[in-house]
Amino acid sequence: MKRIFALVLLLSVANAFGSINFKKLLKNYNKNKKSITPQGGAMDGGGTGAGERQEEGAAWFYVGKKPEYIKACINRAPNFRASEATIKKAIFNSLRAWEGYIARLDLYAPEVWDDGTVEVYPEKMKILTRIRFEKCTKSTELTFYMGTQTKEVNEVLNRMGKETYGFAFRKFDDIFPVKGSSKGMIWIFNPIDTPDMLDDSIFDWKKEELLQAIMTHEIGHIMGVKHVENTIMRNSLKDLFYMSQMNIDASTSPTIVKLIEDSKRNLGKIDHENQIISQSTFENNVLSGKVGLAGSQDEKDSFKFFMKRDPVGEVKVSLHGPNKNDFASYTIEDDIGHKTYSLNFTPDLFTIGPLGKGGKFKRYREFVDSQGNKTSEVINEWEFTGMAYGTITIGNNITSKAMFNVGSSSSMYYKAGTQTSVQSRSNLEIRLIGTNGNLKTMFVNDVINWDDIIWDDDSTDSDDINDEAKK
Repeated sequence: MKRIFALVLLLSVANAFGSINFKKLLKNYNKNKKSITPQGGAMDGGGTGAGERQEEGAAWFYVGKKPEYIKACINRAPNFRASEATIKKAIFNSLRAWEGYIARLDLYAPEVWDDGTVEVYPEKMKILTRIRFEKCTKSTELTFYMGTQTKEVNEVLNRMGKETYGFAFRKFDDIFPVKGSSKGMIWIFNPIDTPDMLDDSIFDWKKEELLQAIMTHEIGHIMGVKHVENTIMRNSLKDLFYMSQMNIDASTSPTIVKLIEDSKRNLGKIDHENQIISQSTFENNVLSGKVGLAGSQDEKDSFKFFMKRDPVGEVKVSLHGPNKNDFASYTIEDDIGHKTYSLNFTPDLFTIGPLGKGGKFKRYREFVDSQGNKTSEVINEWEFTGMAYGTITIGNNITSKAMFNVGSSSSMYYKAGTQTSVQSRSNLEIRLIGTNGNLKTMFVNDVINWDDIIWDDDSTDSDDINDEAKK
């Protein structure tokens, strides 16, 4: 089974305590899933008035339901700029993208615990991705409203924010957890119906890559995934769409060129700067990163601390997995040279978070046995988060206090010179703590510079209806 590299590093830190059984801890969290309320709003309608229901936010359709496909239809406005054939293509491609993502995660892999118990993934808790289109009838399970404003759509829109570009919504009275099915809808707005002239260009559904991106987002909610920033499941896609369509010319700065190119690529990807579920694996025993924004004083200071000279060209760092003798090894390099140091760490303080946020491929289903007894099962993917503080030994001559942070999208702030504020997004960060309390970056997965971009203050859409509906 794949192991998260950053998790392995932090668990290596924890091994110094010798008393934490992490497999057992993780298993106990899974056993107590029902008592854990996922963070963020769910994507279902109705509302309960008494906290979140088990069905809320879970995947809509499961393997083993009858028929063994999602009965779907398309209700398209005549002036919607994408044809029905193009819409179907986007739907099929989105389902295949999520299938591939689930496969890469090994979401359904059996778990082997410390006591040797093998926990086989239940077939009927797998998410159904097969779909068949038909005419819209009362038996339709999933309706795609493409620019149409029916009474059913307007009832949802009236409860949402003014800038709503799409949503996925189902009613609680149409959830059939024993059958593993639901009834709901996906709605995507028609930009020519809004007074904002920019909508017509930002959300041009003739561009298949844009339609594909918003469809992948909405179908992600049907898979049981809530909003995860800096992925295709981000709260609002408007900034991503805007950036992906910016023009590049000779006056465009390299930073903006990179952001435009990254945005274009991200339209067709599920994970962007962040990951819905961390997939930094222990394969090849290496994790690559940086020490600050390229050309910044932070990068220069960190590089000089290890190399005793100023950097030339691109600065890179990498962590190599634990071996028999050392906690890990660390390599820092530029265009003209590199150094590799052994790393050992003695923790003074170690904490783990509540295994991160839920709402990632949540599944809920009920079962009835031959005696008529009803049982239910909830599966919710969680992220490990942790922090360790202690003493790090780097090579033979460097000893310092250090802080490790592990978890999807940990955030730190840096300064480039005296002007540019930047933010890092990382599944692992290592920072050295000087005697005066100053922090020096030793490793971070990535650093993003947002300072050159002027964002539209009205670009954030209202995405939750009292924690009930998701866009």
